This record gives sequence, structure tokens and C-alpha cells, in this order.
Amino acid sequence: MLLSSLDHHVKCELWDVVLQSNEEAGGNELYSHLLHLRSEILSHDMSNMQILVKTDSKELFEILRDTSIGILDLITADSASLASEIFHTLNRLTKLYLRATYTGRCDLKLPGLL
Repeated sequence: MLLSSLDHHVKCELWDVVLQSNEEAGGNELYSHLLHLRSEILSHDMSNMQILVKTDSKELFEILRDTSIGILDLITADSASLASEIFHTLNRLTKLYLRATYTGRCDLKLPGLL
């Protein structure tokens, strides 16, 4: 997580991220790898980072749960819906951008501090 060590704002764009095991890795190995990745992310201060997400991946948002991301930028309504499950766990979130077309009812669980 070298990006988090920079002393200025960093924008990280996640386009079409797919979390899956390779053919040789079993399910337990993938789970272990994801836990290691999540642990690595949690150990860094990401409050200067803006994460732009265009991926509709529940697994990605589970990895980002409890992190110190400062700005979250969501490109699709589906990613906003999936991310709403972790909004309350993002302890340094100061800005949230929702850049999608929302039709009908959209329930987002926003944290009180945002």
C-alpha cells in the first residue's frame, strides 16, 4: 500500500475489478488471500485516498469494510447499493460521491457523521 504513504491526495480508480480464484487455487486459498489483502489494507491510513469504484462486487466492498478511506466515489447505482452496507464502518469517510442514475426507490444506509 505504497499509495497510502504519500502525504497528499491520491485517487485510485477501480474499473471492472473481478475477485476470483485462479484455476489452481482452491476456495480456501482464495479466502486466505482475501483475508491477507484485507489485513494489509486495514493496517494503512487511507484518509488521503479517494477510491473511485465502477465495479459491482460485494467482495470488493467487504475488503474495504472498516478502512480509513477519506473519499468514496461510486459510479453505478448497484455499487452504491452494495457499498451502503459498509458506509457506517468507514471511519474516516469525509466525502461520498454518487454518480449514477437512480430510478424508483433507492435505500442507502448513510452514516450519521457524513
